[in-house]
Amino acid sequence: AKKDAKQQKGLLAIAKKQLATREAERAKAAQELQESVAEAEETKKELEDVEAGLARESPPAATTANGFPLAPSPALSGDSTTLAAAKPLPGTPGSPSSINGLASPKSNNPFERFAAGSASRSQSPFLPLANTSIPT
Repeated sequence: AKKDAKQQKGLLAIAKKQLATREAERAKAAQELQESVAEAEETKKELEDVEAGLARESPPAATTANGFPLAPSPALSGDSTTLAAAKPLPGTPGSPSSINGLASPKSNNPFERFAAGSASRSQSPFLPLANTSIPT
């Protein structure tokens, strides 16, 4: 009987400890939730303020038929990023196009490179082997 009482007392102590740990974790999660909600509300207010500021600053942008805004003309805009984006990047030093001073129309798309490279090759790498006889 004393052994059972001691065992029950130990199990009760373990259960209390587990309960206290779970309550602390729950409180921590609730606090994180409150902080996240407050941060989300603050971010939403900032976004609304920025959008309102942009709406006051610039007139509505002209849009194309697909609904995307038209890009401003680099000649009309004094924005340095627009001017920088309109200029092509210099070639890699030492490349044939930079030595000759010619801009290469070659795409940086790896799939286009693959398609262009495969046009000069045969359809299958095994075709040359198909015409050979197998020694028996």
